[in-house]
Amino acid sequence: MSRDPDGTSSHPTDLNQSMQAIQDLQLLQSGEDGFASVFDRYRQSLLRIARIRMARGLLSRIDANDIIQDVFLEARRRLGEFLAEPQVASFVWLRQLTIQILINHHRSHFGAACRTVTREVSIYHDSRTSSAQMLERLMGHATSPSQRLHRKELIDQTRDALQQLEPIDREIIYMRHLEELSNRQVAEVLALDTSAASKRYQRAIRRFAALIQDCQTLRSLTDN
Repeated sequence: MSRDPDGTSSHPTDLNQSMQAIQDLQLLQSGEDGFASVFDRYRQSLLRIARIRMARGLLSRIDANDIIQDVFLEARRRLGEFLAEPQVASFVWLRQLTIQILINHHRSHFGAACRTVTREVSIYHDSRTSSAQMLERLMGHATSPSQRLHRKELIDQTRDALQQLEPIDREIIYMRHLEELSNRQVAEVLALDTSAASKRYQRAIRRFAALIQDCQTLRSLTDN
């Protein structure tokens, strides 16, 4: 396991990701079985992204697995278009399709009431659930009685801090810590080079940490 330029770990190296991207393209070009193999490789990651980004009201109406099935069908339909001029890695392309399918479903179920749904950041609807997930990603599960006692307070504090961030800063933090994207993947999503993406992430996490008064573990992230 390696470290990204911003000091965070748990993602493959850029070289490994480049090799994986090449292998994915070769498989996608090989036919139906190759496409299915690539999609299956990323299915669980796409499913996690769908579940994170689905509004609670939408989750009660449609299963996240149905969203991913729609992504599969759309990706197969648009595969030739992607292969003709691949601008990003196959996983990032599939993620983009997942976001678009989610936007379409939100529009279909909620219509004009979902007026900001075309903005990617607007899909994180359940702020309390997202805040709890963020807290666990950044700090780990509470273990001591005192930590458990303050868990609700910290979740509320995390939610408030996230809401105070600029949308792009909040989105970068979500992508890195909830979607578990690497710095390189975030860079591709935002059309930045990896150095710029790393700097944007560091800026975002520092602003976030500055808003958290009782979270020393979170503050330590900015020391990397």
